[in-house]
Amino acid sequence: MAADSALYPDTARAQSAVRRAVSGAVNDSLLRNSSFLMLNSVLVSALGFLFWTLAARYFPASAVGTTTTVISAVTYASMMGTLGLPNTVIRFLARDRDPVMMLTTTGALATGAGAVVGLAWCAIPGHLGIPLSSVGSGWLTAPVVIVVVALGSLGAVAQSAIIALRKSKWVVVENGLASIVKLLALPLALGFAAAGLFSLFLASLAVSTIASIVIIVRVVDAPRQRWMRTPDLGAIAHMRSFAAGNHFAALAALLPGTALRIIVLDQLGAQDAAYLAMPLMIVALLKIIPSTAAQSLFAEASHDEASLGRQARRTMRAIYVVLIPAIVALVVLAEPLLSMFGAGYAAAGTTCLQLLALSGVFAGFNYVADTILNAQRRVRAYVVVNVVGSVFGIGFPIALLGYGLTGVGFGWLLGQVGYALVAAVALFWHRRPPARPAPIVVVDTWSRVESEA
Repeated sequence: MAADSALYPDTARAQSAVRRAVSGAVNDSLLRNSSFLMLNSVLVSALGFLFWTLAARYFPASAVGTTTTVISAVTYASMMGTLGLPNTVIRFLARDRDPVMMLTTTGALATGAGAVVGLAWCAIPGHLGIPLSSVGSGWLTAPVVIVVVALGSLGAVAQSAIIALRKSKWVVVENGLASIVKLLALPLALGFAAAGLFSLFLASLAVSTIASIVIIVRVVDAPRQRWMRTPDLGAIAHMRSFAAGNHFAALAALLPGTALRIIVLDQLGAQDAAYLAMPLMIVALLKIIPSTAAQSLFAEASHDEASLGRQARRTMRAIYVVLIPAIVALVVLAEPLLSMFGAGYAAAGTTCLQLLALSGVFAGFNYVADTILNAQRRVRAYVVVNVVGSVFGIGFPIALLGYGLTGVGFGWLLGQVGYALVAAVALFWHRRPPARPAPIVVVDTWSRVESEA
């Protein structure tokens, strides 16, 4: 080998450069965790695409439209139950002196809050227009809804903890396992319409959540007795303002997509709700790119705040290198992609899908802008951007609903443009880094020492 290097110095230098590049990529936590998160999203989306393709073929469009709308509403209810804790865990776990107490407390709080949200939802007459009875049976409907909302809240916090611990490869494992279970169990749901499809969603959610908890316990190597302690709200009291701001902003950001499905179901019918659900699912593939990169950027900023500007620029470049070709491909292939679900899906949803894909140009910037504001603890600006952006996001599609799904798609594009303008103004207004806040002194419930948040 030494002789070869002497005879071919250019080759040796090239090999050395390649080794350094590979080593740098492997040791770059931002790149590594972003890659795993992106792989997770690609895997889950691919398996989800296969699942819903089969569901669209073997279930009536009305069942698909109803189920996807209920799942979207359940996801939103689960987010209500998280109380802003997922981002809070990512932001503070790395510096917490007692991570076990933080995780047990946030997990218990999210589970309890999710159960309360589910119970309140079932108690409201009409269930806010969501056809819960279509996915349940008599007295079983309320318990099922309560369990699935509580599981969703706990699962969101648990998955955020894995990301915060920089162990994103395990996110791929648990979500991949849950998706495979749902896909393999699909034949068991045949003949049960919306209730069967929703049961598969519940099963996959349970698998994912349980796997996340097992992974966390294994990664955080702590004696069993530390995990068995009583949750202590005092241990996370110093995080409440950050959690509250993130909670409000997350609910505002998720509202347009959830509300839009419900409105289309109510105004245009279950069939059009299905024809909208498939373009939304496909265009979610585009969101993989900015959302996973932004998640990893947020985790990195929590470990090293000084690198935020440099890391944000790297993240933005990486996003658009992949995003732009993906958008072009999706616009060109919109009709054949939707044809995989059936002729009706392609006829009704092709233009809508193309417009939704074009909105990804602006959505990529919006994800990074949100992350920068959040990492800088500009909680008020973060909330304002999400609220105003969400008003645009739901207002334009509703205004154009009379033009059918094409109007919905164009309205969504205009909403993303409006969101990007608001985010750009906020970043310009807060272009100077914030003064570093004074340390927040909290009482550690395990070792009874004081630590900095």
